Amino acid sequence: MTRIGAMDSSDHIICSQCDRQFRFKPELAGKHVKCKCGNMIAIEAPRTPATDPHDTEYDLAEAPATPDAIAHEQFKPACPSCGSAVKAQAVICLNCGYNFKEGKAVTTEVSAVEVDDESTPEAASASPPPADTQAAMLPPTGTGASISTSAKLDLTAAIDGQVQSAHRFKDITLPLIYAGTGVLLIIVKCFVLAILGDNVRLAVGFLGRDVVTFVIDLPFLFLGLFLTARMFGTEYGSILWGILKIAAIVILATGAESIYVTITGGNAVPFGWVLQWSIYLLAFYIGCVSLFDMEPLEVTVLWLVSYFAPKIVIFLLLMLGIGYFMS
Repeated sequence: MTRIGAMDSSDHIICSQCDRQFRFKPELAGKHVKCKCGNMIAIEAPRTPATDPHDTEYDLAEAPATPDAIAHEQFKPACPSCGSAVKAQAVICLNCGYNFKEGKAVTTEVSAVEVDDESTPEAASASPPPADTQAAMLPPTGTGASISTSAKLDLTAAIDGQVQSAHRFKDITLPLIYAGTGVLLIIVKCFVLAILGDNVRLAVGFLGRDVVTFVIDLPFLFLGLFLTARMFGTEYGSILWGILKIAAIVILATGAESIYVTITGGNAVPFGWVLQWSIYLLAFYIGCVSLFDMEPLEVTVLWLVSYFAPKIVIFLLLMLGIGYFMS
């Protein structure tokens, strides 16, 4: 608790807690000082310097400002327009745009403002906000920057536009790039086999296999994507976008596999299936990670479902057919 020190008829201050006697300094009039014992002393009025040789001169430190005093000095009363607290040196309320000098709300165009950390203690000492809220922050008070409600709306619209642009790239542009790359690689394979290799029948056979594989794999891949989303919370957007992305991944992986066929000319190579499957799975993994942000485990589950589910369905259909004809 702060105790008020006693003052004698001269310029002395006597601490009420430890009875130390201090020489009064005129510039400390009306302020609080701290004794070496920790007691807070309030100085009421300046005195004439003393000449008593028996008293001891001590250095008095000015008492630190309390949070209430700091808040009182830094902030004006509430804004008359919106009721928000504003700093004492502010000219315009950052919340509603009210101009204290003109007595009315105004709107301003906002330009880029550079903050000098050395000249602005608030900016240097404040801890940085989370990354997802930095874009919505107002300019720091005391830098001369002001922002209106319309400017906030423009900033929000700009951020939304950037987010939508990123989504369009992942949902439309990138799948089209993957699908186009896969189709181009398949065309190159057919051209090499049919024209350069002089084997049209082999080229048509590989092309027919690619088409049949795509038609069979696509629904099972989407089934695997649905199960993966249920198991791991994978986001694939709407059903339409999910199908388009899965189709692009199948075409890309099939086209990447065509690289192996193009190099070997369709001929069997010892352990060539290892290289062929490696190329296919690498393209499949790249497509899943870039379009769906999947983890390796999610990609593995998706591929296992798409690979084994058709075989299980075909096996069950054969068993049902055999049972029907035998009955």
